[in-house]
Amino acid sequence: MKKSIILGLILSMVFTNASAYVCINEVMAKNDSFVEFADSFGELSDWIELYNAGDEPVNLENYYLSDDISEPCMWKFPQVIIEPKSYLIVYASGKDTYINGELHTNFKINEDETIVLTKPDGITTVDIITLPSLEADCSYYRRFDGESPFEAGSVPSFNKPNTQGGLRINVFGKYITPDTAPRIINGTTMLPIRFIFDALGAYVSWDGAAQTITGYFGDTIITLQIGNNTAYVNGEERALAVAPMIFNERTLVPARFIAESFNLTVEYNESTRTVYIKR
Repeated sequence: MKKSIILGLILSMVFTNASAYVCINEVMAKNDSFVEFADSFGELSDWIELYNAGDEPVNLENYYLSDDISEPCMWKFPQVIIEPKSYLIVYASGKDTYINGELHTNFKINEDETIVLTKPDGITTVDIITLPSLEADCSYYRRFDGESPFEAGSVPSFNKPNTQGGLRINVFGKYITPDTAPRIINGTTMLPIRFIFDALGAYVSWDGAAQTITGYFGDTIITLQIGNNTAYVNGEERALAVAPMIFNERTLVPARFIAESFNLTVEYNESTRTVYIKR
């Protein structure tokens, strides 16, 4: 008995300090067509994404989620830990279960509702957001993980980093989401090499020893090197405003340069923060 009490105190000390850093990071209130977000029941349930912006794991056992500010203790978390800088998906399916590693609340959500995360005391609010009117398949998310402000968008980042600065990528008329958030450096949008080349239908090879990227699209061959501001298009030198780089173990390349070197058109809509790549 004494060992159990001591263990409980230790867990409380480890997990409580970071609780203030857990936030509601993204919400989808009407998932009509994103089958890749389906739950283990095969249903397109709505979902709430939590994010631990702290440096310690947080045990969410006995915390509460609700879609009604007047009833903050509507659904109680089982014992589940959210690791630092990690995400946790909670399906707002109304099923009230924890199965196959999935969390399901006892309520469903709609637009114009308020989502509230509450501490185990049932009183202290950890985070609260009010959803605006959302179109189907649009989510409401923080522009940067764990930070304000929120914005609505048609490219949900389910269990992944929110797209940096709300930036959306549209390639050949289709919105796509990179598995690593784009970086914008000195006005240049940097995207993961596999993402941009696959999206364009191009082939890419990587020489780890020379840290060289070679891309092929039709009759065009592009060669780039990590940290080098000079690239080659069919053997001709081209200057790069920002050199390819490795960031968080991912290789990033300048999206506009890649697309325009393949004779594609790149447009940017400031009002919607969308990059369009067109044939």
